[in-house]
Amino acid sequence: MLLSVVYFAGRCQDITAAEKQLILNLNIFSNDAEKKYFKEIASSGSTDLFQLMLVAGNTNRPATINASERIETFIQRRSEQGKEYSSKEIKKLYGEIHQVFFTQYVDNPFFAQIFINGNYNCATASALYAILLNKLNIEYSIREKPTHVYIVVAPSSQNIVYETTAPGAMVMQLNESAKTKFLEYLHDNKLIGKEEWENSDKNALFEKYFYGDNEINLQQLCGLLYYNLGIEAAQKEDYANSYKNFEKAYFLHPGSRMKYFVSMTLATHLYKAVNLSEEEKLAAMNRYMQVGDSAAAKEMIGDFFEKVSKKYLFQYPDMLRYVTIYNSIVNVVKDSAFLRYIHHDHYVDMAHYYTIKEDLDSIKPYLDSLYSMNTSDLLVKEQITTTIYNMVRKLPEGKEAALALKEHFKSYPFLKSNSNLQEYYVYSIVMEIAKKYGADNEKEGRIYLEDLKAFLDEQPQLARRSEKYLEAMVPDVCSYYARKKNYKTVKEFLLYFKKLLPDNEEVNRRLTNVEIRVKQQ
Repeated sequence: MLLSVVYFAGRCQDITAAEKQLILNLNIFSNDAEKKYFKEIASSGSTDLFQLMLVAGNTNRPATINASERIETFIQRRSEQGKEYSSKEIKKLYGEIHQVFFTQYVDNPFFAQIFINGNYNCATASALYAILLNKLNIEYSIREKPTHVYIVVAPSSQNIVYETTAPGAMVMQLNESAKTKFLEYLHDNKLIGKEEWENSDKNALFEKYFYGDNEINLQQLCGLLYYNLGIEAAQKEDYANSYKNFEKAYFLHPGSRMKYFVSMTLATHLYKAVNLSEEEKLAAMNRYMQVGDSAAAKEMIGDFFEKVSKKYLFQYPDMLRYVTIYNSIVNVVKDSAFLRYIHHDHYVDMAHYYTIKEDLDSIKPYLDSLYSMNTSDLLVKEQITTTIYNMVRKLPEGKEAALALKEHFKSYPFLKSNSNLQEYYVYSIVMEIAKKYGADNEKEGRIYLEDLKAFLDEQPQLARRSEKYLEAMVPDVCSYYARKKNYKTVKEFLLYFKKLLPDNEEVNRRLTNVEIRVKQQ
């Protein structure tokens, strides 16, 4: 009996309908029949537990087709409508069942072996006793001790214990005298306090202190059968099957300790598995997020996502496949901080992907998202700067480049400090100013001129680095206003640039001439 491996004391818990449905969607079932029984439990709360026990761990199902017939044959020979069984008859029934169905006690047989070769242990034998007692309408209680399972028959009257630990185990009955002596012993030795002794029902005290275990139902006992199969698989280092059996055990007999075994074997299975599909891995990691160590789960999902990104964005590009898996991960992760981490890596990889594809228009939404997440991230700033520079240089010089840079400066203020983009913006806007004034389009030219002034006011040192561009613009602007005899505007224009470029010969020469014109006017 492999129950000795773990302690199971504690109240049974329950799991939500949502968690049951999640477990049903996992690839843990040996066959469709097994899954059908679990589905019935999830939907209605019950199923044919005898048939479920027969498929649990049984790879030789045809050999058990006579199990139901043998059960019915045994029942028909003994069942009498309305019959009440005496203590003597209950004890005799124990031996008859043992003689008809059991041959050899072994460490960990699956339940169906009882009908194949008679092999049994305390869990499988107790399960069969419970099924037969139920069919005979005999009251019973299944008891789960830390390392053992057994049956108490007629617990409210005769307290006959069906013990199945080993071959030749005896049937034990405790009468009222024995129960009283047991309780008095505990009270005399102060193992039962005065208040509890005086205020508790003596039968309840006996139940609590003698059995010292939990009363479970047949479904929970079925869960212990799967638990034993999980232990056996773990001992063989077959962690995939170990996890699957523990998951089914948890479904049938939920509790924190069973959940721990689900977590432990699932983690080992995920680390060692090599043949799982990406969908199976994701489903398993989703489950581990619920039952396992959250830090380890995040590490696994993060590593998984990194590999998926590398594979489907760069090595073997398949955007649809990548996006499908990414969306599945986003739906799985509930931790907001970790979800932010997943989003960040997604934006970085997508921006990198579109950079390689030279699809610059598709990059910006991902850069926007990255920047909004952390406006101080130097790596993000570097990526944005490089991308924007490449994007702008592919645009026609002049108006389009100037307008694009103006919008980028609004979106990413730090770009205004980049010398390459600064100079290219001045170059582009100067080209457009010269073009507009050269075509006598003062209205639009002035708009660009005001933009240039506003930009230079923020960083006047830029004027010296861009002096050759600014100097090239001066003749077109001055000539336009000179033709209009608007020498005052020409003077104001030149005085502005003299402050920025005090030694520029072109500006100084024209300023001298326009001052003469202004005096003449």
